[in-house]
Amino acid sequence: MSSASFIRTVPAYIETGQVVDVDIQSYTLTCVTQYTQKPLAGLGFATPYQHFANGEGIYFMPEVGSLVWICFPSDGSKPFVLAWAPAREDDNSLRSRKMGLNPGDIYLGTRDENFIILRRGGVVQMGGGPLCQRMFLPINNTIKDFCENYSLQTLGGDLEWTIEREEFTTDGHRPALLRLKAREYANDQEPIAILEIGSHPDSGRNILSLVIKDSGQSGSAHKIEIELRKDGTASFGFMGDVEWWTNENLSARAEKNMSLSAGQDMSIDGATVEVEAKTGAGSMRAATTLDLLAGAQVNIGPQVFIGKGVTPAMMASPSWLSWLLTHVHPVISVGNPTGPPTPPSSVDHISKTLFGQ
Repeated sequence: MSSASFIRTVPAYIETGQVVDVDIQSYTLTCVTQYTQKPLAGLGFATPYQHFANGEGIYFMPEVGSLVWICFPSDGSKPFVLAWAPAREDDNSLRSRKMGLNPGDIYLGTRDENFIILRRGGVVQMGGGPLCQRMFLPINNTIKDFCENYSLQTLGGDLEWTIEREEFTTDGHRPALLRLKAREYANDQEPIAILEIGSHPDSGRNILSLVIKDSGQSGSAHKIEIELRKDGTASFGFMGDVEWWTNENLSARAEKNMSLSAGQDMSIDGATVEVEAKTGAGSMRAATTLDLLAGAQVNIGPQVFIGKGVTPAMMASPSWLSWLLTHVHPVISVGNPTGPPTPPSSVDHISKTLFGQ
C-alpha cells in the first residue's frame, strides 16, 4: 500500500475575515477571522490567473479593510485567501457603489475613479476620471478622447492642448491653447516649426501664430513669422524670397489705404496694366528719372501740369508733333531776339490753343 494512503485528511472549511496588513514585497496578507478573531499572518491570496514565469498573470495588490474568504485546506496546509467577499451596503444591498454595467460587461477599477471597462459590442472605455478618458468604438473604427489637457510626445514633435487654471478653479473662462511643435530630424534639439492656436500667453491679440526656423539646433534664427489676430489684423514676416502664383485671377483690395514699397527695385508686369485713383489724386515719383515708355502710343490727358503752369495734354498728338517740326521764329533785326513763333497755316488751331494767338 502506498504511503499516500496513510496521509490523514480533515474536511476543509472556509471562514470570513478582514485584511489588517499587506506586505507588498512578499505579496502576503495578515487577516483576522470574523468569528474566532484569530490573526493569521503570511497568507497568500488567489487571483484569476498567475504563473511563475516572468510575472505572468492577472493579479492585484489588496488593501487593508477588504473582506475575504479564508480557506483552511483539508490536507492541513497553511490557510490562504480563496476569494473576496462582496461588500454590503447599509440596506444589505450587494451593489456597494459598483459601476453601472450591462450583462456581459467587464469592469476593472479603483476607488479613485480610474477604470477599464470592456463593454459588449466591442466598446472599450478606459480613464483616469470622468473628464480624463478614452473610448474605442468599433463603429467606423473610431477613437474618442475626453480630457481637459492633452499632450502627445513623439520623436517627430509634440502636440499639446492646455487649459491654464489653478487646481481648484471652477470657472471655465480660462485661457486655452493648442501648440504643435514639429522637428525636421528626430535628433534635433528643438522643433523647426511651431504652430500655436488660441490664447497666446505672450500676446493677448494673437489667435494664431506660426514660426519656422532655419534648423532644429538651439538658438537657430527665425525665417518665417506669421501672426493672425482676433481684431482682424495680421503680420507676415519672411526673411527670404517670397513667390505668389496662381493659374487663375489674383486680386488684392483694401477698403482704406494700401502701400507697396521696395528697398531696391520694383516691377509691375502684365499683358495690360492699369493704375487708377478712383476719387483722389494719383502720383508717381522718382529720385532721378521717370520714364513713360510705350511701343506705340503714350496718352496723357486732359491736362498736364508742368512746373507751375497747366498745359492741354496734346503733346503726343500728330498735330502737336507737326507743329514742333514746322513752326518758325521770325527775325526782327540782327542782334535782337526772335519773335513769337509763327505756326503753319495747317496748325493754327494749335497755336491759338497754346498761346492764345
